[in-house]
Amino acid sequence: MINELYNKTIGLKLCLYAVDKKLSPDSSGVYLVFNIVNYKYYIGSTRNFKDRFLIHLDELKYRKHCNYKLQTDWNKFGDKAFIFIPLEITNYLNLLIREQFWMDKTNPPYNIKKIASRSSFDNRKSVISKEESLNLPY
Repeated sequence: MINELYNKTIGLKLCLYAVDKKLSPDSSGVYLVFNIVNYKYYIGSTRNFKDRFLIHLDELKYRKHCNYKLQTDWNKFGDKAFIFIPLEITNYLNLLIREQFWMDKTNPPYNIKKIASRSSFDNRKSVISKEESLNLPY
């Protein structure tokens, strides 16, 4: 799945174009931060793709990102090694459910927490367990 996504992208500019031009500013959904050098990736969800991407970029650029795995590889490989890929557009009420679905399906190497939970960027109200996500219709 990840190789398929990678083959459809050319680099950061294309992904930025997709976020800027093809998604409305208030699009919510699940995304990847993908390292094209070592094929590791982070899965997250957001109420606003463009704003979340810019926050990731800013935190990584200034070495302030809370995810030490992602920050370490950013420092090692640089910004040209990473692309931001919107994976799925979904209603903001389903963000954690869909994020957990993708985390369970792909076991993302950069994700430190294995259970989807709200972030300080997105004001979400709930946390779901793996068991709960398996019982929900997708």
